Amino acid sequence: MLVVMKFGGASLGCIDSILRVVEIVRRQQQKSKVLVVVSGCGGVTDQLTRLLSLSPGEAQAQAVEALHQQHISLSLQLARTLHAEAEFIPVLSAIRYWFEQLEHFLTDVESYYQQIITLGERLSAQLMLGVFKACSLGPGYFDATQGIRVYREQGELVPDYQQMQQLCREICSDCHDLRVTEGFIGLDEGRQLVNLGRNGSDWSAALFAIACNAVRLEIWKEVHGLYSADPRVVEAPELIPHIAFSDLCILAQIGAAVIHAPALAALSDHRLTLELKCTLDPAHDGTRIHFCGMRPAVTVITSLNGVHLEQHDNRLDIYCRDKASTELRLISSEARLTEAQPEHCFYYQGIETSLISVFDNSRLPAPEQIRQTLFDQGIACQCLSVDKFPHSRCLIVARDQVVEALRLLHTKLVMQQAGFHILEEQA
Repeated sequence: MLVVMKFGGASLGCIDSILRVVEIVRRQQQKSKVLVVVSGCGGVTDQLTRLLSLSPGEAQAQAVEALHQQHISLSLQLARTLHAEAEFIPVLSAIRYWFEQLEHFLTDVESYYQQIITLGERLSAQLMLGVFKACSLGPGYFDATQGIRVYREQGELVPDYQQMQQLCREICSDCHDLRVTEGFIGLDEGRQLVNLGRNGSDWSAALFAIACNAVRLEIWKEVHGLYSADPRVVEAPELIPHIAFSDLCILAQIGAAVIHAPALAALSDHRLTLELKCTLDPAHDGTRIHFCGMRPAVTVITSLNGVHLEQHDNRLDIYCRDKASTELRLISSEARLTEAQPEHCFYYQGIETSLISVFDNSRLPAPEQIRQTLFDQGIACQCLSVDKFPHSRCLIVARDQVVEALRLLHTKLVMQQAGFHILEEQA
């Protein structure tokens, strides 16, 4: 029996967080085999993205050295805290190796983009391997590029499940009760390194869980689950205690960052159990996901930044650029404007835009209510009709007004509620 546990970057950013991860894994290891899938340590992928924007020279060299010292410092602190200096010698060697490689990669950024942007996962996997060894958990390492295989079909990455099941047999059959691997990375049909896009470590974890025939996938973050709005933006949003799997799939596509949309699609096809867990409070139920039958009422407001719009006759294509990706990802190809005022559309004005979506599976506000609510506060919006996202009202706002719009809509729709909702069939 195998459980796949994915830990996000915020759970790997400091000593206290990492030691909480150790105890969570230790408890599960007493019950089953465990495959731990890690993201890069907190903020590292963002730092690597910024690094790519710097021209060769002193500024770039300083950024590389700061990132290097961040990993060295964290490793040395862990070694001292765990009284395990010997166990961390391989970790320090791995860090030195990967930063030597980074200096080489930066000589030809275009050719080595994938190697650069995925370096955080390489480093965190080696770091956690050393931590688990120091804590006597007896871990083994599994290189994610030896297990994750994808191919391209119409510009999209598609998992090769048959090949992955063959490659991942080692995880299921060997003597290690605990394995550590990287999220976010894999190989394509030409055996070239690829990243799996925004929150791609979730997708990696789902693919590993399917390939290894795991009994459960656990996504661990430093939040309790899905909230009525992004807790980094909205003050005191409501935790969603129950949600239908089908509704979570829609929310993931329109910006709910609790889990990556392709991961949910993979899990849906293979009927694999999913749990969203909080490293700060492991005993908390968080958001319980229901795969059939039960469909609790849910109201959630989401946003996607950096949205790109293209008009084709009477429809719009909606794209967004995922974190650490050089390519746009298609969100929807059948969106329509709810009013015929093309001269006022954001995509004609060269304004950086965001997509805000109001999801409510029981009752929805009418588009004109949303528009008027924002307009009264000086926020312009363009309402869209998107058949792909049932139970949702979608709108485009200027990027510099998205935070204000989210807070206002959350107050009106979630906190106040009275007098704003109408039945969906009447909208």
